[in-house]
Amino acid sequence: MIIIEQILHQCLECTIKVGPGKRDIRVATHLIDVPSIRFPLARERPFITIIRASKFIVSLLLHWKAISMKPLVAMKGAYDAKYLVEWRNDVFKQANVPSMPHQADFHAAIVGFEAASKQQNLSQKELDQKTKEHASEVTLKAAQAKLDASNQSVEQAREKAAKIADQILKQLEESLLNQPLDSSSSISLLTSASMMEAGAPKGMAFQQQVQAFGYEDLIQFFCDTDLLMQFASSGGPRKNCYAKALQIYKSIPREKDPVLQRLALAVALELCTPIDLKVGQGYEIDPVKRYKHYKQAYLAGELDPLFSTFAVWELRMAIDSDAQDDELTWGRECLRNYRPDLIYMQNPQWRYCMIVKQDVGYTNPVWWRRDKDGKEVRTYDQILSSGGKCGPRAWYGRFACKAFGIPTWGCQQPGHAALVRHTVNGWMTCLGAGIHKSYWGPVTGNDFLWMTQARYACKTDDEYMRKVLRLEWIATASGEDRALVSKNADPSSKAIWYSLALFQRKRLGKKCTDKCPPMHPKSSIVTLLDKINAQKEEKESITKDGRAIVIPGTAFTKPPKPNNQVHIHKSFMGGCQIFLQAEAEVEYTLEKCQEGRYNLTVMVCTVHRDELPMSVTVNGKDKREIAIPYTMGEWEETEPVEITLGHGVSKLAFKRGSPRYGFAVMQYRLTPA
Repeated sequence: MIIIEQILHQCLECTIKVGPGKRDIRVATHLIDVPSIRFPLARERPFITIIRASKFIVSLLLHWKAISMKPLVAMKGAYDAKYLVEWRNDVFKQANVPSMPHQADFHAAIVGFEAASKQQNLSQKELDQKTKEHASEVTLKAAQAKLDASNQSVEQAREKAAKIADQILKQLEESLLNQPLDSSSSISLLTSASMMEAGAPKGMAFQQQVQAFGYEDLIQFFCDTDLLMQFASSGGPRKNCYAKALQIYKSIPREKDPVLQRLALAVALELCTPIDLKVGQGYEIDPVKRYKHYKQAYLAGELDPLFSTFAVWELRMAIDSDAQDDELTWGRECLRNYRPDLIYMQNPQWRYCMIVKQDVGYTNPVWWRRDKDGKEVRTYDQILSSGGKCGPRAWYGRFACKAFGIPTWGCQQPGHAALVRHTVNGWMTCLGAGIHKSYWGPVTGNDFLWMTQARYACKTDDEYMRKVLRLEWIATASGEDRALVSKNADPSSKAIWYSLALFQRKRLGKKCTDKCPPMHPKSSIVTLLDKINAQKEEKESITKDGRAIVIPGTAFTKPPKPNNQVHIHKSFMGGCQIFLQAEAEVEYTLEKCQEGRYNLTVMVCTVHRDELPMSVTVNGKDKREIAIPYTMGEWEETEPVEITLGHGVSKLAFKRGSPRYGFAVMQYRLTPA
């Protein structure tokens, strides 16, 4: 079927002029059904249909075994914005928008729901006003009773509309929603009509995109059912920038690895318009470089093992960080060095983003970096170091998850910023209230949750397109406004097909038994997380490196075991490391060491600029101060401090200063002075 479509769309070279504009017939066509084989036929004159059908048969016989053909070349000036609009309008005329069973009953039920919601709002305002006026207790109780009755009426009206929607959907599932996506021209036209309505010329930005990409390629895309379905099933291009999305998609080399194929499509769809910068300034995310970044990180095993299982719609929420690529690399390296336990922790809700609760203080952020002109430069390492309030904390939480390839969705809440992230236990809110209190752009938290649950319940993109997206295509082709439904995740009498799709998502979501099942099989690539999970968390012994004495951080003798201030973590560098928190104290016992003067250095990893010195004593005497540098998440040795070891057993005790955020220690090194 695909080969036949390639032949039909690429090989026919008819140059007959038709219509008032004398356009090339090859571009004035529509998809119709002829003996179960779709091919373009002109609609303007009957005799041309016969000629086209004849040429189709001849071309099919001549090119039956063709796999790769030269693309159709249009006459100069044949494609322009006017033509695309006319072609879109013709497709809309050809698209057969089906009727909805029980439409009148469904519409009436939604009208009843809207009336109940309006009364609910009035009752809430009345109660708020009475409360503000300090009305009597009797008056307040009456206003509250009225609101309670209104709330009940709303739920009853919603349930009535839901029951009618369920009847409609059961009936449609026996016909419209059960038709294969490639068997009916009316379905293909509905898809084309919906996508074209979103991607039609609307303003100078679209004109500039199409001039760079070409109208011919855009029109061919709308005729390419397979690629059209891939775009549609994954949510379509961000802000409907089809021309730019196609340009990006074609610029990324095709890979055999299905994970990289999905990644390429996700990048094209999500990064076809500039990402809004929350932290950085003065740059744009290069889509192709972003694809290469995640490709390299994926192949190197740096990303979460779940990354390879995500569908395109999930990957879009993983690769859309406003951080530059080198910042994402830094984010992974920093957490691996500083707090590896937050990577291999068992709680999936807080994996990676727990760093916010541990180290990003709730305070006004301090942006200390400046460019050559003295202007403020914002970067994520500054948030980790100096802290921030709800906005910067949410930004860093999203950044930490996305750096490891975990999708996040927004989000905002009344007077607050948070994030919703993917976990194996479902999409969960971090740093805020529940998802029902959330919203991101025009989408509410409930609607987003229902969408995810419906997709997981459907198992495949094909099933989700048939059962949900097809309803939305009909809504778009009918001229409905999705915002009427998405604003509050409630049905609207002015958008009944979108309302039906809303109820379908809720209906399917209830059938989702597995909260977040993998959409695709896990890759065979062994990740760094897989490797560290196989390591043991244990103490290590003191060794010698030539004349130098190497003391692993985990070799402490006091405290006798880890506590809430001294932690042992498995290290991505191999072996284990420790994390010293608050006013931690650790002591190491050296036996049979050669007495004399030694230069002591400590291999540390810090993420805060204001670390206080750490003191060291030998057998409780000769106190020295060790300056702790700001390493920005990398391993670095401190400046040497000279100490003296006596004959016999020596006890080295290290103590932190006043309470501060923690830092990681890999080892101590004693080199003869």
